[in-house]
Amino acid sequence: MSEWNKQLKEQVERKFDNYRIFRIPLDAALDNQEFAAPGNELIVVNASSKIAIATVRFTRTAKEPINIFKNAKLFNVFTSFFVSCTAQPGEWLELFAGIDFDIKYEGSSVDESQPAITVTNVAADTNTVAAAHSCSFAIIKALLTNTSIVWVNIGAAAVEGSCYDLSPGGVVGLPMSNTNRINALFKIANEKLSIIYVN
Repeated sequence: MSEWNKQLKEQVERKFDNYRIFRIPLDAALDNQEFAAPGNELIVVNASSKIAIATVRFTRTAKEPINIFKNAKLFNVFTSFFVSCTAQPGEWLELFAGIDFDIKYEGSSVDESQPAITVTNVAADTNTVAAAHSCSFAIIKALLTNTSIVWVNIGAAAVEGSCYDLSPGGVVGLPMSNTNRINALFKIANEKLSIIYVN
């Protein structure tokens, strides 16, 4: 509540333009096509199919690309984003870019019988694989109590500098068939990831 007046004032200054939705055709190849939409969350709310895929870079084209596809959810402060893809005739992605905005979609359910999985690495610079749980989507969060980056990869060992980098509190959501596809490389021993999976 203490931040309410500040956030409301900022939204009024933006004329309440705190989200935009982009439908991006993938028929032709894209090379860092810029979308001028500041925000702190980017969600692929719909797609032509499960194989429609592109990459996104936030704010600067020099940053490492991140894969985006149906149901991907990325949380990061950005002033614009850049989309690249190979030509995929008939395919498209629909992106939600927002700031100070909460969005929820019904239809999938978190397995309430299983609490969030915690992944802890007892030794630094050693790949750790999450426990196996069948799923269709997983939300991976680096705990705020961490003090360093956690490198996360899907389906292969995590390697520093070549996969998702999660700072303390960082979150990424990705479709997958099992949580044991999540690989983590911690730079500091005994730091943690929390994973919630959706069936």
